[in-house]
Amino acid sequence: MTSNFLSDIVSSTSSNSSPALYLQTLGDKAYIAGTQIEKIYNTGSFALDEIFNELQDIQQNLPQPPQDPLMTQKDAQYFHARFRQIFNLITRFRDRFVDIERTIQEIQKLYRGYSNDQGFSKVIEYFNENESTHKNIYDMIMIQRELDFEREQMDQLMVIDHEILRVGQRLDLFRKNLDSFIERIIYLSNKKIVTQEDSKVLEKVTETVNSAKEIWDKMDIVDDNSILRIEQ
Repeated sequence: MTSNFLSDIVSSTSSNSSPALYLQTLGDKAYIAGTQIEKIYNTGSFALDEIFNELQDIQQNLPQPPQDPLMTQKDAQYFHARFRQIFNLITRFRDRFVDIERTIQEIQKLYRGYSNDQGFSKVIEYFNENESTHKNIYDMIMIQRELDFEREQMDQLMVIDHEILRVGQRLDLFRKNLDSFIERIIYLSNKKIVTQEDSKVLEKVTETVNSAKEIWDKMDIVDDNSILRIEQ
């Protein structure tokens, strides 16, 4: 864990606790973000596949205009329940993205530093100013390598943040479209006729999930490196 390793170096060579505490906090936040991302990534692909397959199954089993456009009250209630279940699932899934985004924003604030708050640049200054002390105990090339690695990890985290936002936006669009179609199902329970327009709306809903799936499947590959592999 790079941040904690650097924190231990500071603690062993200085009475100034601020850089050590800062690095410890940064490392703890990075660990939380890494854990959250790992959990959602492990479950996300499966969840999106299940939702997409469920929507396709519903799409195939809805009355098909113009051959068989009639929908019974029982059909409408059944499909409404299935859509509502999917909507609740995707809402819970989306909430996990919100948690990750909040954690990443906290890390960004810590890393950059604001006002008089310490940022990572102050840590680099600290090691430069105290090089004479550290080089008697530690390999300065190793320390510089760890500092560079920490910066690379923060850059990597920004890439992940961008991908998290992209998938989150697709899920928000999906929820909006799905909610509209749920209202349409309620309307269809009274009208009892499924039109081609209704089928196109559901197809649009399904396409938003497929779009999120495609982003998800690609988001672990950037320049042949896993962007979800956060190392601490």
